[in-house]
Amino acid sequence: MNGPYMGKMAALKQQQVNEFKLEEGRRLMEEKTSRMKVIYKDFQANLSRFAEQYRNEINRNTEFREKFNRLCLEMGVDPLVSRRTMWSGLGFGEFYNQLAQKVLDICNKHRSVNGGIMKITDIITYYNRNNREPISKYDVTAALQTMNKLGTGCSILRNEYVCTVPFSLSDDSQELMNVAEEVGYVSARVMQEKRRWEVDRFEAKIRVLVQEGLVWVDRQAGSDGPRYYFPSQINFN
Repeated sequence: MNGPYMGKMAALKQQQVNEFKLEEGRRLMEEKTSRMKVIYKDFQANLSRFAEQYRNEINRNTEFREKFNRLCLEMGVDPLVSRRTMWSGLGFGEFYNQLAQKVLDICNKHRSVNGGIMKITDIITYYNRNNREPISKYDVTAALQTMNKLGTGCSILRNEYVCTVPFSLSDDSQELMNVAEEVGYVSARVMQEKRRWEVDRFEAKIRVLVQEGLVWVDRQAGSDGPRYYFPSQINFN
């Protein structure tokens, strides 16, 4: 009798110990979560006060604005997500929403020239020439990423171009752009020398870009055949 009885008592005691450990673990986790919520709330309040204090500097200084936004994102706070957040009074979301629209307007003005693909550096130059507050590459990227959440259809190519047409560059198309940046143009001969492309491959890929209006053709350039230029790489400023 004593043997089975003692075994049951030991098992019951072990169960009680396990339940105690589980309950204690839950309690500690709840305390930790509660403390983290307080810390996070205090951090948001301090960050909001900092942003309000340096609002003009954030709006005026592109480097300061980029560092501030990166700090927010690293801490899990996105000041651009919604106008209805605690940041609504600071105008960050509104700033990037308006900037995105201005960037799209600039791209649309130049679409007949560049076919819908424009260098980010050209966008910045054009914007800064016509606006009092300067912007940076980070600003353009952040603004378009914010607007893309609404499904605008624009995209950023190779972190260098803004594309406002429903077109996706293939690896070969990007290779053509790379060589064009290096040489100034592409041709069947240039691609054969630079990338060892066969003529058929070049003609098939360049034909698509011509049809999309993304390249210009100069058939009188020289003895090596037609030369193709990406207007998005030409500085018209």
